[in-house]
Amino acid sequence: MKFKVEKFVLGKLQSNFYVVTDVETGESAAIDPGYSATALFESLGTKNIKYILLTHAHFDHVLGAEELKRFVNAPIALSSTDAAILDEKITPDILLENGDTLAFGSGSIRIIGTPGHTAGSLCFIVGDLLFSGDTMFRGTIGRCDFPTGSYDAMLKSIEKLRGFSDNYRVLPGHGEETTINAERRDNNFFKIG
Repeated sequence: MKFKVEKFVLGKLQSNFYVVTDVETGESAAIDPGYSATALFESLGTKNIKYILLTHAHFDHVLGAEELKRFVNAPIALSSTDAAILDEKITPDILLENGDTLAFGSGSIRIIGTPGHTAGSLCFIVGDLLFSGDTMFRGTIGRCDFPTGSYDAMLKSIEKLRGFSDNYRVLPGHGEETTINAERRDNNFFKIG
């Protein structure tokens, strides 16, 4: 399976919004539409977007979700845990748990629970792509001092990700992409425990 990834940096906090497309089937998923981006969202209405996936419930990752849904008519999905802290203006259609899979293109999207930044933070695996939200960034990890965050939970999540295959490309919620292999080498949090 081959996937195309488009990255858009949105809003004051420079959140990464991704659209990943299965090249074979043309099916797409939108990940973390953090801010209103009407012209962009309108243009995405021409794509076959199957899901709007949220890695966690913080505003800079969800604020554009309902607007995007109006243009692409796709369900919003996030963890059942983070649904409790989601802005009341956003209504999830699918509640996700660690270990779930979503049918996508000619394969599936794997749901990995990675609590720490929030109690319900998720990573999404599509082929060899790992969308890490604010769990892991290039060279570091996400903050753990927000409500429902936990440093101990974050270290357990990082330990889980450390065990993944070297060839995973990691696409974080902010900043530039990395790989599991590069993080094993350069990220001090990958060396704890």
